[in-house]
Parts: sequence; structure tokens; C-alpha cells
Amino acid sequence: MAGVILDFLAVFSRWVHVMTACAVIGGLIFMRFIVPRGLGPLGEGDRRDAMLRMRRAFKILVHSAIVLFIASGTYNAYLAWDKYPRGSGHAMFGVHVVLALMIFAIAIWLFLGEVVTAKHRRWMLINLLLLGCAVAAASSLKFLRERAMIRSAPPAVIATQNLTTP
Repeated sequence: MAGVILDFLAVFSRWVHVMTACAVIGGLIFMRFIVPRGLGPLGEGDRRDAMLRMRRAFKILVHSAIVLFIASGTYNAYLAWDKYPRGSGHAMFGVHVVLALMIFAIAIWLFLGEVVTAKHRRWMLINLLLLGCAVAAASSLKFLRERAMIRSAPPAVIATQNLTTP
């Protein structure tokens, strides 16, 4: 029974990590590209008030996401660490973590204060690009982990699972 619970936690943690990334990336695209166009016809005061209300709601999402990323990412790393190939896997993990820390810092900085400037729009775009790089690093980590596991599998397992060694 304990094995089933641990398997569930492993899948759930990965699901939380991926779904949190989807929510943040989708929200950032919406806030950066859609909201400004939608608020365009409003007067300056109404536009500012609406933007502040949306920023407060998005801030709660982003700050919650940072907590979920740290918790699920730490658990996922704990489970997968020994499956990463030494060298390339650990280096890619470092890239992923550094990108995440940069993204967190920019996101927290963007929500300071109540004034939205052109710099905010530029930094939101930079953060979106960094998020894309973090997703690419995560995908590379998964590939490196799976490749290492296939290479270490006995030939009989590779044959029965229709796996190919890269």
C-alpha cells in the first residue's frame, strides 16, 4: 500500500509542477498581450483601476505558484536525482534551477508597487522568454533521465518494452 501512495505522490507532484507552469505561462501571456488591448478603449482612471485589480489577482496566483514550484520541484528532484546522468543531467538541472530563481525574482519585483510602466511590459516579456527556456530545460532533463534509464536497462527489458537505445 505504501508503494501505491508513493507512486501517487510522485505523479501528483509532477502534475502540480506542470499544471502550475501552464497556469503561470497562460496568465502571463494573457496579462502581457490580451489585457492591454482589452483595456485600451477605457478611460485612464478606469484602465488603471481595472489593471490594479487584475494585477492583485494575478499576484496571488504567481506567489502561490512560486510556493507550489518550490515544493513540487524539490520533491521531484529528490525522486529523480539519482536517475540523472552525472555531468550533463546535473548541469541541466542547475540551468533549470537558475532560470527558475531568475523567473521568481523578476515576478516578485514586477508586483512591487502599484504603478505599471513600460519597463514592466518589457520585463514580463523577458520573464515569458525565460519561462520558455525553463520549460526547454525541463524537457531536456526528462530526455536525459529517460535516456540514462534506457541505457542502463538489461537487454531483455529493452526488447520486451520496444525501447531503443539512443
